[in-house]
Amino acid sequence: MMTPEDLIEFLLAERRESEKQQQFYKLLSDEAMSQLGRAITGLEVVTTKGNVITLECSHNESRIRPGSHVSLFVREHSRLMGEVVAVEDAGKVLSVAVGKVADDLFSGPWSMVEVERDFTILVLQAIKKLQPGASGWSFFRSLCEEGGKIIERRVTKPTERQQVVDRLIQELPVQIDVSQCDALKACVNEPAVLGVQGPPGTGKTNLLAMVAESLARLGRRVLIVAPTHQAVNNSLAAINSLFPARKLVKVGNALRRESLPDDVECQVLKVAVRNDSSRTSSEQVIGMTFLSALQHLAVQASGLAPNVILIDEAGQLPLCQGMCTGLFGAGSTLLFGDDLQMPPVFTSERGSSPLATSLFSRLRHCHPASILMLNTSYRLNSEICDFIAESFYGGAGRLIAAESSRDRRLSVALGGNTVTASFSRQILQAEKSLIWIRSTDDGSRQLNLREAEAVAQLAIHAIQSGLHPNQLAIVTPYRRQAAAIRRIIQYQLVNLSANLPIIDTVERVQGLTVEFVIISMCTTDADYASEVAGFIFSPNRLNVAVSRARTKVVIFACEEILNALPTDYEGLIALKKFRESLLTMYALS
Repeated sequence: MMTPEDLIEFLLAERRESEKQQQFYKLLSDEAMSQLGRAITGLEVVTTKGNVITLECSHNESRIRPGSHVSLFVREHSRLMGEVVAVEDAGKVLSVAVGKVADDLFSGPWSMVEVERDFTILVLQAIKKLQPGASGWSFFRSLCEEGGKIIERRVTKPTERQQVVDRLIQELPVQIDVSQCDALKACVNEPAVLGVQGPPGTGKTNLLAMVAESLARLGRRVLIVAPTHQAVNNSLAAINSLFPARKLVKVGNALRRESLPDDVECQVLKVAVRNDSSRTSSEQVIGMTFLSALQHLAVQASGLAPNVILIDEAGQLPLCQGMCTGLFGAGSTLLFGDDLQMPPVFTSERGSSPLATSLFSRLRHCHPASILMLNTSYRLNSEICDFIAESFYGGAGRLIAAESSRDRRLSVALGGNTVTASFSRQILQAEKSLIWIRSTDDGSRQLNLREAEAVAQLAIHAIQSGLHPNQLAIVTPYRRQAAAIRRIIQYQLVNLSANLPIIDTVERVQGLTVEFVIISMCTTDADYASEVAGFIFSPNRLNVAVSRARTKVVIFACEEILNALPTDYEGLIALKKFRESLLTMYALS
């Protein structure tokens, strides 16, 4: 049986591995860090406004994104610590909020290095509060072992709850399907613990909004938490869109407002608690990151007393953090997520531990009957939906395309377009929604210029045929490959420099919806593919990449990598599933 001490041991081991990595990075040059995607060099200051510095570089192949904590420095000048608040112009323009900007700020060139934030101490402080008889212990115990008991809560005023749900459904601008309706009713009954699995396009976030609004109408104090600011913002934005009269508050830095509606306030927790002082009911829904909730509700006494916790993207919440949820004091915890999409990230040394998993996966392992699955996709057409169902969700019928989406096909104006190459025309005109392009075996690993050129040309021809760039996503496992594709497209379509399609790794596209997805597997060296099989063949990564598309997916992959020989069990299983999935697609040479 899992104990708090097991979580502590796992966290400390993770921290030791992370510290080793940080020591290694300190020995590398700026150029080497740039090659690893952890730094940007050659940055010049463009403008300063208040405490925000805007810098520009000639190219950016890093993983630095809004919200990244960074160190800005020039060797002979002082170092500045800050947070990236905006990334524009295909990554070449970055804005960084720092503590204070000097009047004589050096113009550059600067280097920017990503700084890993260590929250181990915070999580350890929370875990140490998990003791028999203390707040949070029953939640922890319920997820300690398979078949462990979940204490069920008695539903009070069932008629009132049903009336609230019925009235809310009548107010919605669209009908909800049976699986959404069942999940909504189950959540509103405030079970001790319940999971709602939302496969691609099934309306998980909108369902969370309906649950939050229903519970608020019942006078419940609702707290929404998620692993990232973006996920919290998306949840609050969904509530604001469906129920604009509901008062919403985001607890946190006002700089982290990306995608948050203008009428949703960002407040410090003290103000939010003061405005939510009633101990019996609340008119506002509060959102914050999970780590912020750990600090303010589990470790410190904030005065916020939620009745119900809604955890969005629970499939990405590390178990060691999630097991502390009971410390927040709510009687009901509702998990929204999908453990078949992107999981949490752990160091490679600890990745095989049973504790290297998400809270959502743990709930499935211990209490599979406590997870309800939404089964109707409003994004995917029937061909893509059937592929996703067969490959990842247990077969056809487990996930179905909604009537409004099942017959969608990619629509581009190819007639008379002489610039569209015949091969691209063949792909874009094909009735098939899933197409495999067999790439040439040229020994490539993390950079494949021949494939990058072919991917870029297909993307260019799609855009020239009328597809808006924001309806196209190009996904690849490697930042160097993404940068190469980006450069080719920028060079040939100069007028699109400020409006390029999404070109990135799969980690950056979860939550995205577009018409057309192009996947560049890049690697053609079977021996190298054997070494990284668990990564490049990951079913979760393939699920996310393919399911971003409404109407068409094209994957460039060398047939030779299907002959890879992974040396670990995880890699073997991943390759087997990848091979089976790829071979169901329509193949072109």
